[in-house]
Amino acid sequence: MPYSSNEGADPEMLWAWMQTQRDDGKMVFAIPHTSNEYKGLLFAEASLTGVPIGQKYAETRSSTEPLIEMMQV
Repeated sequence: MPYSSNEGADPEMLWAWMQTQRDDGKMVFAIPHTSNEYKGLLFAEASLTGVPIGQKYAETRSSTEPLIEMMQV
């Protein structure tokens, strides 16, 4: 079953789910869409829980979200 925002809105929850899929041998990644509508939250300096973004967070995000939608028409 795919993961949805109904499971949890925090991207770190998605990344944890993705890691369980990878641990099971599946190849998965996410592509954030409509980054202009996030009002800066997509590239915030802290996680949704308020923890400042550090190296581990950045590495996990880079691994799970290697692409981003740059433009919509």
